[in-house]
Amino acid sequence: MKRISTRILFTAFTLAILNGVVSCNAKKHMITEYTEENKAIPPEFGRDPNTTLVLVLQNRNSYDRFLKKAVIENYKGDYVLITKEQMKQPPYDDVAKYRYVFDYDYGAVNPRANHKRFHIYDRLDKRRWESGAEFPAFGKAIEIYITNLETKRKSTQQ
Repeated sequence: MKRISTRILFTAFTLAILNGVVSCNAKKHMITEYTEENKAIPPEFGRDPNTTLVLVLQNRNSYDRFLKKAVIENYKGDYVLITKEQMKQPPYDDVAKYRYVFDYDYGAVNPRANHKRFHIYDRLDKRRWESGAEFPAFGKAIEIYITNLETKRKSTQQ
């Protein structure tokens, strides 16, 4: 009995360590994917200090919670959290002021996870910016994408 429980603990410990390594590698991959070089961030992003980033709420508690947390903690520019319906109404229908929209589409679907493909839509140029990367850990992906947007915004403000 003692032998089995030791083996189970060792296996659980090994899996926990491997999970941490995989997460670290996934995080590094996200950081490099959500960049201007990979066409996930528009080159003009952040140049006009009068624009406000639009982040689309999905009316899904888990997603919206991760989105709100990521933007509050990582983005220092102007932003609004609104639904797609609100985007069509004043004042959010002003595409010059509310030019860039952060949203996602579903990517690959498998039995374990729905992958999300995040993007920035430029409403003024009517162009979509996305790297093509998909990750099942959407909370971490949102955080990193928003952090990279803030880095780009700050670099254009200097």
